[in-house]
Order: sequence, then structure tokens, then C-alpha cells
Amino acid sequence: MGSIITSTHAHPVELSSSTLIGRGHNCDIRIQSERVPNFWIELRWLKEAWAWRVLTAEDATRGAGKVGRHGWRVLPKNNPSSRIVLGAHAWVSLVESAPPQPLARCLRTGSVCTGEALRKLLARHRDEVGGQQRASTGDGAILVEADHVWRISIPRIKAVTPTHVRVPRLSTDLIWLAIKPESLEATFTVGDKEVMVQGEPVRTLLIYARESLRGGTGWLDNETAWRRWVLSGGNATSSSDRLGWDRGKLRTALRANGIEEVGSLFERRRQHGVPLLRLGLDPSLVEIVGEPSDA
Repeated sequence: MGSIITSTHAHPVELSSSTLIGRGHNCDIRIQSERVPNFWIELRWLKEAWAWRVLTAEDATRGAGKVGRHGWRVLPKNNPSSRIVLGAHAWVSLVESAPPQPLARCLRTGSVCTGEALRKLLARHRDEVGGQQRASTGDGAILVEADHVWRISIPRIKAVTPTHVRVPRLSTDLIWLAIKPESLEATFTVGDKEVMVQGEPVRTLLIYARESLRGGTGWLDNETAWRRWVLSGGNATSSSDRLGWDRGKLRTALRANGIEEVGSLFERRRQHGVPLLRLGLDPSLVEIVGEPSDA
């Protein structure tokens, strides 16, 4: 299967059919350098070759391949060692250009499970409990075992994937979120745009992000959210309406920086007449720096 080495990986790392590379904890392959963006590049198997495109730091990134539609560059077949570089700070080199194969990648350690080990992993989660399958084991599924959180990748090699097809995982209506609780900073990344929000609205965002990462449904009523907000350092003399104001400030700040995809930043519903809210982002795209994730 396809594999790469990087400026921080001396040994080959296997590629899934779509591999996200950057500094962020939610990347498939992490390059741990402060000079590397949270989400730098994507490598993807297109038809019969590996291709790549820049997500952030486009001006500083160089690499092989003619730019095609939507920024994709096909790596030359006759030169599988072609490098993609970010100035003097980081590089990625394709060392094996074979098609991707089924694998599971641990989101915490970056380790990869293939072959017989993968078959056994999937079999354990396909075991029926009470007449129902324990968990989805298809492409993109998340499986949790002990200290490992596995993301399953099952490529569809036979299916042609033209570059004009919308790629949900990296389209501009998906938002990656990283929160630093100690400094009350939140970084939103949409495509090649990064926006930082600071201050008290981040405390409110943090409450819903923590609930999202607990592994449950993520729903909170306003009073429960307010109590957690106070416990996290919020002003106890403020009313619970403060959370609504902070959510509005978050949306305003994102729109002011050109990110319009914020209408569903929070989802709403009612249960027994009680309004509930939850963070509308995929938990696998949310990181709270310094805190473990149960998602």
C-alpha cells in the first residue's frame, strides 16, 4: 500500500485512501512542529495515482505535480520519492506508490492495524449483542478498545473518483476546532482559513465541546450548561442567558472573518418541552488541548 516518510517520521507510515496531514491532533498523520498548520495537506488516491492538495499555508508549500481542478496535484508515477515541502520547516515524501489497502489508524498514537490484525479487530466489533451488531465497522467508522481509538479506512479502488466530486471530509462546510482552556482560545479551521476567537465566549464553547467528547449524545439544557460554565470559572452572578449571548458572539466573530458556515455550529431540539443544545461539529474534528478525548 502507499506510504510516506516525513520530517518527523523516519519509518514509512501507511496511507489511507484519504489522509490528512498536519500538526493537529485530529490529523491522520501528525507532524509535530509549531511551524506546521493544524491541517496542512491531504493525500488522496485518485483513480490510479496518489494526489495531494494544500489546505493551509499554500504560499509556503511546494511539491511535484501540475495543479488541476480544486488544487489537486498528481504525484508522478516515475518519481515516487517526490517531496512536498513547507519551506524549511517540514516535508513529506511518497516512498511507496501502490494503491491503498484496508486499515485502521489509532487516533491517539498514529499506529496502523492491517491484515490479520485488522480482520480480528473488525470481527470483535461485529459480534452481536442482544441480536444487534456492536458497532458499525464500515469505512470511516470509529472503534474504541482500551487505550485505542481506531478509525477504519476501507478504500473503493474500483470506483472512479473524479476530482469534481464533493469530498465531505474536507469540504468548506466542515469545521475543525481546537480549544485551549487555560488561555480561552479557540481556533476554527475551514479549508485553508484559520480563525482564532478569544475570551469568555470560548468558555461557553468549551462546555459544549466537553459534552460532545464525552461519548454521549452531547445534548445539554441551559441550566446544566450554565452550572458547568460557572464551575469552569464563569461569573456566578451572571444569568444563564449569558450563554446565549456568548454563542451569538462566536457566530458574529466567525462571520466577521469570512466563515459563513456557522449556522449549525450549535444544534437545537426539545425534550419534554425543555430546549436542548449541543455542538454541531463532528466530535472527531474537535480537540481540547491538554484534555483526553473519549470520542
